[in-house]
Amino acid sequence: MLIALKALLVSSLAFSASNDFMGDLMAPPGLTPGARARYEYRHYGNAGANGEDFGLKQSKFDLSAPLYVEDGYQWRAQASADYDDINTKARFSNGRGLPNRLWDVGAGISHSRTVQGDRTLGGNFSVSSPSDRPFGAGRDLGFSLNLTYKVPEENDAAWIFFLSMSNTRGFLNYIPLPGIAYTFKAGERTRLVLGIPFVMAFWRPVDPWIVTFLYFPVRTAELRIAYGSPRGLQPYALVSFRSRNFRIYDRTDKDERLFNDEGLLQAGLNLPVSRSLAFDLGGGVAFARRFFYAKKLTEQSSSPTIRVGNAAFGHLKATATF
Repeated sequence: MLIALKALLVSSLAFSASNDFMGDLMAPPGLTPGARARYEYRHYGNAGANGEDFGLKQSKFDLSAPLYVEDGYQWRAQASADYDDINTKARFSNGRGLPNRLWDVGAGISHSRTVQGDRTLGGNFSVSSPSDRPFGAGRDLGFSLNLTYKVPEENDAAWIFFLSMSNTRGFLNYIPLPGIAYTFKAGERTRLVLGIPFVMAFWRPVDPWIVTFLYFPVRTAELRIAYGSPRGLQPYALVSFRSRNFRIYDRTDKDERLFNDEGLLQAGLNLPVSRSLAFDLGGGVAFARRFFYAKKLTEQSSSPTIRVGNAAFGHLKATATF
């Protein structure tokens, strides 16, 4: 069950460059995943945005590979590139336009080692540039640093202690935030990860149905219902919500961000074609879409906003493991 939970975590929402790191932390001791490359494309239908047409194409690519592995000791590297191609003439109420290109390019490295029996000590560091001109200026750089300590208990339970610092959150940037989580079996068919400040749940109500739920603050969540094995032919349906933020190159206030919120209703089919290659084909409707300029998420109600109408989308994802 832990392996399935890890697979669903790292194949779900792109929370950050550390999602592989979190997935590895949830995995059973001794499991060392190999290299993985993933490409995802989403094409949205036209919608309205403040009285103008709005079109969007999204591409995402990420790569993860082990650099050095020994028993209970490993280094791993990650790289990612997200690209939004926006076609609109919509403007904010203060006259500012919306960039037609948004990027989030980054790379990171993670390390974990087994200490004192099955306890695990780990950490990861990543650098990124979420902007319309990636790496155009030093003030546009984002970073994330996470330190973790996992203490296993009986019956596949474990305590996880961590410390996280980042300047890409929608709140409390540059402030180290401590956290704690407890992962355990709540019955034969349920595994929970109850943490401060996140929650994950994995539930098999009746074989082969699988229900998963994930929440990360402040506005990232997903509920997914699937039928079948994560490693086999698997139809699924999900509802998700996420919030991203970008540093626009020509901003006059260095702390200002362009926030983008989006909800998705999606159905699809996970289709493995071999042990190392799988496709995810689907589509759905995007809703609750908006862009706004602010220094933090709580300022949304008083900030210039472009609200984008609902739109259908098609989705394709290819994942290769080595």
